[in-house]
Amino acid sequence: MKTITPILITFLLLISTTSFAQKKKVKGNSNIITTTRTVDNFDNIAVSGSFNVTLIKGKAGTITIEASSNLMEAIETEVKDGLLKIKFKSGWNIRTYKKVNITVTFETVSGVSLSGSGSIISADEIIANNLDLKVSGSGNMKLKLFTDQLTAAISGSGNLKLHGETNIVTCSISGSGNLNASDLKATITNAKVSGSGNVKIQALEEIHAKVSGSGNILYSGNPSIIKANASGSGAVKKMN
Repeated sequence: MKTITPILITFLLLISTTSFAQKKKVKGNSNIITTTRTVDNFDNIAVSGSFNVTLIKGKAGTITIEASSNLMEAIETEVKDGLLKIKFKSGWNIRTYKKVNITVTFETVSGVSLSGSGSIISADEIIANNLDLKVSGSGNMKLKLFTDQLTAAISGSGNLKLHGETNIVTCSISGSGNLNASDLKATITNAKVSGSGNVKIQALEEIHAKVSGSGNILYSGNPSIIKANASGSGAVKKMN
């Protein structure tokens, strides 16, 4: 035991030192450069981190990145099974000098998700039969869209703003986030809030709304079918 114990301690220290050394700590420099990458075809986009992402309509496969020169190799843009992932590579401890700006060219999109403190905006309209949107964390998403069925979920303190048209929208908020869809024409609206989040939305024919907590669902339009339930200090109200 007297010989084994020092060897074991030395081995564990070696592993710990190696793991620490592999964690790269980088602060973005003031040398901002722009580079273009080519990726495989995708129809879903997942952004994780403090990136500013702009979606533009065009031939898919091109991504433009504007960032500090010493951060370029740390930014991962990978497509797997039709999902484009944008994030910082694991093993990097990043302190950005300024926000990283990324432009993604898309043809078709059926899902967009954002986690972290970044932002996603669409410069052009997203046209899809079904579109699934997710915001988790403190990020912001602002999209133009035209879709048959739309699903939108916010968890955390993030914000989602939507403009366009959909037949059926199903949205939910858990936490303190906010959904502003007052510029989204929706025939049938299903909305649920748990926590202190707020929803502003249209309902042209039907609305099914449920609030638990201190959040609110505010709707516009003159739906003939109204099913509303509120528990706690929250409310379901028609906007003036």
